[in-house]
Amino acid sequence: MVPLSLLIFLSLTLVTPTIQATSYGTSTPPLTNRGLGFGEWQHADPECTALHNMYWTHGPDGRVYHTWHPHNATTKGGKFCKFGHEHGHDPRTSESFSNSPVPFGYVNDVFARSRNSTSLARHEDHVGHKIHLKNNIRPKNLKTGKAGDSCDSMMKVHMGVYSNDAFTNNLHEVFTYVNCTAGRYVELKFLHPFGEPGRFITPDRCLNGRTPFRPDPNVLKVTPPDSPSAAGERMVPDKVCAKYLFTKHEDTGHLLEHWVMGQSIKMRAKVDGKFEYGVTFGPYFNVFNPIRFYDPDMKKGDAKHPSYIGYFSELCWSNSLRANGSRCQQLRKEYPNSPADSWKSCNSPYKGTIRRFSPNGLSVFTPPGGPHAMYTNVFFKDARLQEFPFAIKQMLGSNPDSDPMGGLSTDVVNFDSPSVCGEN
Repeated sequence: MVPLSLLIFLSLTLVTPTIQATSYGTSTPPLTNRGLGFGEWQHADPECTALHNMYWTHGPDGRVYHTWHPHNATTKGGKFCKFGHEHGHDPRTSESFSNSPVPFGYVNDVFARSRNSTSLARHEDHVGHKIHLKNNIRPKNLKTGKAGDSCDSMMKVHMGVYSNDAFTNNLHEVFTYVNCTAGRYVELKFLHPFGEPGRFITPDRCLNGRTPFRPDPNVLKVTPPDSPSAAGERMVPDKVCAKYLFTKHEDTGHLLEHWVMGQSIKMRAKVDGKFEYGVTFGPYFNVFNPIRFYDPDMKKGDAKHPSYIGYFSELCWSNSLRANGSRCQQLRKEYPNSPADSWKSCNSPYKGTIRRFSPNGLSVFTPPGGPHAMYTNVFFKDARLQEFPFAIKQMLGSNPDSDPMGGLSTDVVNFDSPSVCGEN
């Protein structure tokens, strides 16, 4: 007789990822069953909005979501459209995941439906979804120090660096894809709490590094109000830190926001009372030319600034700071009388385009074979082998050793282009 646990194993874990329909500017999206936020981003030209919406994919739930698109494209009628933002690497250039859909906002949408409310869920804007990938990485085994097998890595995180959203909101959507020749494999999608809701800290490289700031909750609210906490941080420069970094790195792209998930994220599921499926890792995400910094003097904001927002570009006009870099000179020429408008410029050096992501310290353990399917809630917890309402499907595979891998960092890449502007 076949043991019940083996039947469960065979029926629930020998699952291969399905390929949903994806359009990269070739077809009009379905009018129904659209995910949270689809179509909210608008171009001044309706034809360009329609073209932008032709970059879409079905999520695992069959709903329609935005996905990666180039920073500019041309309509069938020949109209050139500059979208003003970018989403990083084209996922089709991944050697392992070129056919894997990247549905922006999918987990946010599942969360909203699980609560039957958008006000009690998490809604992230379109432009903050960023993809970073690298093929043929040779990571190190962190226990033995030896080079491991060849891996392809791709990550998508929502990391908006122009608005005041991250000053209080710690929940951000993260996708992680890794495929290694010896069998280690993950496709993970979840919402992660980067530190505590309602606060952030300054980066280590600042003179006031790791200083916590808590914006007035009556001015910037946490959404949802019951957002959980977790290890890790959102490290964002404040005004003092911004001026310090600007003085040292004004023209070099090292102003840095650093978001880290803490020591590790663990997700495990039991079979016959034993942990036989699981993954542990501690990703981090860097942006080297962020657009905004935290300005406590801007609590109420003004006509040019949302609450608590300061812009690095405006420091180009500061008489007390070194501001002779070539790109600052270009900005002063473009906006001689209106520095407060300069942050939106496509010529600004501060557009959040210089980034590096890493699925740091990845360790996976599963039974042989795979990839295997597991199911979690939107926060990457409550792992089970059986699907349940509003569950997120996660895919795992492991090689014979489950030792953590280091050196999976992607390169520092600048995604800048004349078609990318400040609202990026």
